Amino acid sequence: MTGFGAVRDINDGIRSHDGLISMVREMIDDPRNCFMDHRHAGLLPGGPPERRDYGPPAGKNSSLVLAEDTAVELGAPSMRSVSLFLWSAEENAVPAGIWTAGPELSLIRGRSVSYAQIVMARVRPGADPIDGSLRGLMNLTNRVAGLMTRSLQGRIWIRIHDRLLAGGFSLADIGERILSIYRDEAGGLISRIGVVIVADDENLVAQAAKIQATARVINGENAKLRMEEDGSMSCEDLDCSSCGEKRFCDTLRDVISARREKQ
Repeated sequence: MTGFGAVRDINDGIRSHDGLISMVREMIDDPRNCFMDHRHAGLLPGGPPERRDYGPPAGKNSSLVLAEDTAVELGAPSMRSVSLFLWSAEENAVPAGIWTAGPELSLIRGRSVSYAQIVMARVRPGADPIDGSLRGLMNLTNRVAGLMTRSLQGRIWIRIHDRLLAGGFSLADIGERILSIYRDEAGGLISRIGVVIVADDENLVAQAAKIQATARVINGENAKLRMEEDGSMSCEDLDCSSCGEKRFCDTLRDVISARREKQ
């Protein structure tokens, strides 16, 4: 295991995602969302889960999937997509397993659909939770032959080759592959991991996008926007109409307003 930073202790000034992980847990536990539970696929720590043979790791050329060879597109540029990494230092905050929602890939063959993938990890003492390489493992780049991924700023676009889908590749296989990558390459830094995969469900992908908007503030990815102690927001830019981050601010205001109404 190489390429990951480490710290003696997690700095008190670093805010974890415990509250956001709770929101994800509520989402997958809500029976109306019809999530399928694949916990049998394997957990951390422990031995490797039962896994299907994906063939050799994808090389530079085998990860290229042309439009004419594509069976399904997940999160294409014209569709909404979310790629989100959440972490906690608390032992039991993170649910361990794989959850999927949406139709199976064989039922959406030939389509381009919305997509969200969320990785929740409990980091071990000494791990640097804000290390970008730890978050980057979920991007699946060059990991599976016949699976092309492109990721940028919290979005991910996946093309699945006809041959891969013909072999029975599923949403659960995407989650299992992500779990396996973290187990194999970051098992010394993570003690628990949960993977959530959503395809072709606009409501659930929108929920994931709202959680992502709050995570952006916590992560400091929006240099202007800050969350205050009382849950309000402050910003250095006085002209919202010309700000490229306006849509994230608007989403976050909706989340804060809804929570206050419940209190």
